[in-house]
Amino acid sequence: MKKLLFMRHGLLEKNYQDYSILGFKDLENLLTKKVISKIDREKTKHFLLKKDLIKEVNLIISSTELRAMETGEMVKSLISAESETSSDLNEIIFYEGIISKEDVEKHDFDYLRREILTKFFNSVSSEDFNSAQRRFLHFLDSVKKLEYENILCITHGWFMRLISIYKMKKTLNDISLQDLLDAPVPSFLEIIEINE
Repeated sequence: MKKLLFMRHGLLEKNYQDYSILGFKDLENLLTKKVISKIDREKTKHFLLKKDLIKEVNLIISSTELRAMETGEMVKSLISAESETSSDLNEIIFYEGIISKEDVEKHDFDYLRREILTKFFNSVSSEDFNSAQRRFLHFLDSVKKLEYENILCITHGWFMRLISIYKMKKTLNDISLQDLLDAPVPSFLEIIEINE
C-alpha cells in the first residue's frame, strides 16, 4: 500500500500570504495566474523542518507551477528523495470573471471563496469541474504504478479540496456543491494523507 502525502505548497511571498487582504486586481491576477508568486523561502523552510511525516518520503512529485516546484526543491534539500513534476497536480485554472470587483469590495473572503467554488463546480470562468476530477484520478492511477511507497505530492489550495473530498468519500463520484463548499480550507504546507 502506498502512502500519499498531498501537501499544499509553501507560504507565498509577503504580499500574498493572506488572500483576504488582497484587492480585486491582486486577487484576480493571482487566481488567473497573471502574476506568478514565489514562496517565502525562510518561512517555508521553518515550517518544513517541523513536519516529521516528510522524513519518510522517498519520492517528491510537485505540480509544474513555480511555487510547488520551489517547495519541492526545499523538501529535497532537507531529505534524501527522488523528485519529479506532474501537471496533474497543477492548480485549478481560473479565468477573468471568476470574481468581480463589486464582490471583492462588498464581501469578505469567506463569501468570495464560496463564489469561486460555486463557479468552479458549475465550470464558469474556470477549468471544467469534471476535467479537474479526472486529472486527480489520473494522477492516482499513475502513482499506483510507481515503485515508491511514500510519496509527497505538492499541489495547491483550490485543488486540495478535491483531494480532501476523495479522502473522506473514497471516490469523486456524485460530488455535490455542498461537498465542495464543506471541504476544509487547507493551510500552506498542510498535509492530507491518503493510503492507496
